[in-house]
Amino acid sequence: MNSNDTKNRRRYTPEEKQAVLDFIAERKTQNKRGAQKEAAAQFGISTVTISSWMKASKAKRGRKPGTKNAPVAKSQPLASAQPADLRRLAAVLEEIAELEAQTAKLENLRAEADDLRARITSKSA
Repeated sequence: MNSNDTKNRRRYTPEEKQAVLDFIAERKTQNKRGAQKEAAAQFGISTVTISSWMKASKAKRGRKPGTKNAPVAKSQPLASAQPADLRRLAAVLEEIAELEAQTAKLENLRAEADDLRARITSKSA
């Protein structure tokens, strides 16, 4: 991996991570299948990333990943949130991700334009 890959990675806040995990937990309580995949599509996040967050979340709660019947202390800060608020949060996060992607594209185009200007001026000089 080169340094350019590291610069363009998106960092998620603990609140954003928790919103995704709460979304998945809500879907699972409704006995809906494919909660992770749906969350990935809704929030624009890789399923691999979500899976790692879920494993880390289990470890933080004193439960080893892969164990089912270990006692778990439930903390759901978004439990009182309305479904409409959760949907709006998902839409806002999706729009943020789209704008960040556009910003990265703009930066690449500016760099390419600078490179082309440099080539043109060096040829004419």
